[in-house]
Amino acid sequence: MQLSEGTRVVLKVPGAGAGRVHPVGAVAVVVSIPSDSARTYRLRFEDGDEANFTRGEFARLVDAQDPRQGGARSTLEDRELTDFVVLRSVVGSRAYGLSNDASDEDVRGIYLPPTERTWSLFDPPAQLEESGTADAPADEVFWELRKFLLLALKANPNILEVLCTPLVLSSTPLADELRAMRSAFFSKLVYQTYSGYVLAQFKRFERRSSKGLEPKWKHAMHLLRLQIAGAGLMETGDLRLDVEGEEREKLLEIRAGAWSLERVDDWRAELTERFERAFSGTSLPDRPDYERVERFLVGARRAACVPPASLASPWRPSPAASRAPAIDELRASGIEAEATAALQRVVEESPHPLVFATVTGAHLYGFPSPDSDYDLRGAHVLPHAAFGGLSDPRRTIEVMDPDGEVDLDLVSHDLGKFAALLLRPNGAVLEQLASPLVVHSTALHRELLDLLPKIVTSRHARHYSGFGRSQWVLFSKRPTVKALLYVHRALLTGIHLVRTGEVEASLPRLLDAVPLPVARVRLLEELRARKMEGDEKQSIATDELERFEASYTFLRERLEEERDRSPLPAAPSCRDELADLVRAARH
Repeated sequence: MQLSEGTRVVLKVPGAGAGRVHPVGAVAVVVSIPSDSARTYRLRFEDGDEANFTRGEFARLVDAQDPRQGGARSTLEDRELTDFVVLRSVVGSRAYGLSNDASDEDVRGIYLPPTERTWSLFDPPAQLEESGTADAPADEVFWELRKFLLLALKANPNILEVLCTPLVLSSTPLADELRAMRSAFFSKLVYQTYSGYVLAQFKRFERRSSKGLEPKWKHAMHLLRLQIAGAGLMETGDLRLDVEGEEREKLLEIRAGAWSLERVDDWRAELTERFERAFSGTSLPDRPDYERVERFLVGARRAACVPPASLASPWRPSPAASRAPAIDELRASGIEAEATAALQRVVEESPHPLVFATVTGAHLYGFPSPDSDYDLRGAHVLPHAAFGGLSDPRRTIEVMDPDGEVDLDLVSHDLGKFAALLLRPNGAVLEQLASPLVVHSTALHRELLDLLPKIVTSRHARHYSGFGRSQWVLFSKRPTVKALLYVHRALLTGIHLVRTGEVEASLPRLLDAVPLPVARVRLLEELRARKMEGDEKQSIATDELERFEASYTFLRERLEEERDRSPLPAAPSCRDELADLVRAARH
């Protein structure tokens, strides 16, 4: 937050003025704010002496005098809270595609204070600020999570850009989740806040010009860019920061001072008309989704109860690759947008915090038919309070789509039960954990994935052999395309796992990875095509049964051979690590 001229401040460090050294606690007033090329404030002390200070070297007097901010919890001494930053992003000219060599790097983000700070007598600061220096030129501001959410619900342009910038320096699963739900903050309020801000700023721009002062062309450029972004949000339902093509060239010309005031104002009027048309035809709701944001904040507060060193800590960063939206993988697999939205709705309805939720079944196996339902599977964490009573807690939950628009269900096990199933061994839970069709993920999910190499064993061959045999029995009773594909997919997954240690459930990928006779590959590809065309319940002709029985026998024998020469261990080697992970996750 940039302070305005006239703000009364107090020094946090000793500072040398023109006449003497001013001690910590000296009171001054801001007489000049940072320009585009400087990062210092000019302060005037009570004796008339003046000196330059960076933003981190002083605080507002009103903050220093607040009794809630006294003692060891003063906002003047809260720099350690930067350890609890969950999102660091770059905004400003670099995110807009309008930067030049003189452009600053504006880093903005969110911090989640640990629970002891939110329960304390002394409120955590609404934001943390650090002005850039010659050695570290980035100007950083991090908002406390609740403050950030409240501003985002009001459609504050600066806040919404933090959620939408593609330039993410670091993020945690919690921040990934927030960025993925950014549409919850988009509403018709955007028109009021964006257009109101631009109108007020242009009036100041015009007053400055009327006084004969040089126009701030960079400021004019950013105001026009804001109109473009706001209109685009109204038109598309999403906020895009970067500007391309002719609009970008115009903005760069304006910053360079190549346009007249009249021409700038004419374009502003055109953009205003576009914004108004977009507002009248927008599909955005009248209000943001307060309920969804409330659920997110409550979940984040619960997560902050976990010690920072815990494997379940909400401050553990996401791997860079995990920040790619899971929705892209879902859509790439052929899952429609309507189904994707339904999957996310079901996740939100879970009564307990989910560790992960992934799509399994035919969509994971690579042969969904038009009427295939969606099998969403996962794990959740029951709180300590659920244990120790007269009755055992319910360790498995099932949630249906609350809107009933899509045929899907979520089945989730408590993390303790899920971990026990991983150790049995159980191939089904391996596939759920490793599924690339991720609807919801957390740091705990990634911790479990990291343990996969210690979980897979040669004994998993027994699971897949048994599953293939049971599916063959079902096929024998009712020989359909679907049943036959399930038999072959299970056996191929088992073969690939004991050969390589990799969990792969997609039939197309398995046909590429497992060496098979060409005729057998073609046979399975034909079956897959028939099912995906909607022919999954069609019966297999009697004269084909003998050929398929030979294929089934071949794969079962192949699985046994691969098991016997598998390099995998006979038992998992991470029992203690799983136990520690489950204990750390309880809240």
